[in-house]
Amino acid sequence: MEIVQNRLKDFGYLCITNLYTEKELIFIKNEIRNLNYILDSVPDIQVERYNTSDKNDDGSPKMSGNGIYIDSLYFRRDCSAILSSNRKIFRDPIMTKMMETHPSNVAFNRITTDHSLLNRYSYGDEYSTHFDISSFSAITFFNLNSNEILGGELVFADYDISFKFKDNFCVIFPSWVEHHSNKVKSKNTYRYSLSQFGVIGYDRTGN
Repeated sequence: MEIVQNRLKDFGYLCITNLYTEKELIFIKNEIRNLNYILDSVPDIQVERYNTSDKNDDGSPKMSGNGIYIDSLYFRRDCSAILSSNRKIFRDPIMTKMMETHPSNVAFNRITTDHSLLNRYSYGDEYSTHFDISSFSAITFFNLNSNEILGGELVFADYDISFKFKDNFCVIFPSWVEHHSNKVKSKNTYRYSLSQFGVIGYDRTGN
């Protein structure tokens, strides 16, 4: 795992290469393959793209593709390789390095609740410029085969910063930063991403 700290005037963010170990990645990708059944065949528990209030000026949805909140599928977190492994972004060394990137990130260790959204994009799918309704966001890319995926970059809209789609690559940033995902240009393959939305709450002492 390689962690790179980045600091801008307004905020700080982390780029993490090889977030998950090879063993973790095997289990995570196997779970994603199994979740394809839900993404293909069970639309009523997927994220409702067309009914969301997050729309472009012309009324079209900002987000295309398929998506599902992983948390809603399991009675216990440890039944999911994804939900078990993704705890590491809230632990050291990631937690401390995120807090060090910028003064505005000092509350990263106060996250008490998070939700995990698995997105699957195919050719032509995208997510227009938006911000997330949470405190911090973490987006991790997954490629389930050896085919190179073109397009689908994560972009910080106001800062001319983009992140190429790379397997097992994660970006953690404050959720108020406007961002978008470029259109996927590759055909006959899927671009998967896991978005974790962390919300700051009270600690155990009530402070």
